[in-house]
Amino acid sequence: MVPPSSPRQFPFATGPRAYSWYREAEIKHARIGMLAALGWPVAEKLNGPLSEALGQPSLLTDDGRVPTILNGGLDGVNSVYWAAALGLAVAAESTYLDDQLGVGMKRTDYEPGMLGFDPLGLDSKVTRNAEIWLGRVGMMAVVAYALEESVTKAPLFP
Repeated sequence: MVPPSSPRQFPFATGPRAYSWYREAEIKHARIGMLAALGWPVAEKLNGPLSEALGQPSLLTDDGRVPTILNGGLDGVNSVYWAAALGLAVAAESTYLDDQLGVGMKRTDYEPGMLGFDPLGLDSKVTRNAEIWLGRVGMMAVVAYALEESVTKAPLFP
């Protein structure tokens, strides 16, 4: 049996606590990647019609691309939105740290990525591994979206 602090079991982490921290970070990024992989094409398709219906200017670039660091257009996003997004992220992360990692209390039953919400009872090792792999695919898809739009100078879904 391999001891928990063995380099073979935790090649980049110094032990189980560091491994859990890295696993948690990967799960968070995977979930954001999956949302972004869906949100990018939805934004290209719905931003124009929704902006027009609300009487607001579209956030898409002049040629219909989603605003990104590579495409430009992020300066058109309201600074109140950025402040609210940052505030929400800080609030969620600080609540998470208190509740899950034991900053305010010690928990021994916590596993990385578990939010305590599973009404359908789908949590298993298989679904956790699937979430990680699909999240990795989502992150790569977003990179592909950004590269394609910056190279072709055209929206993904015209």
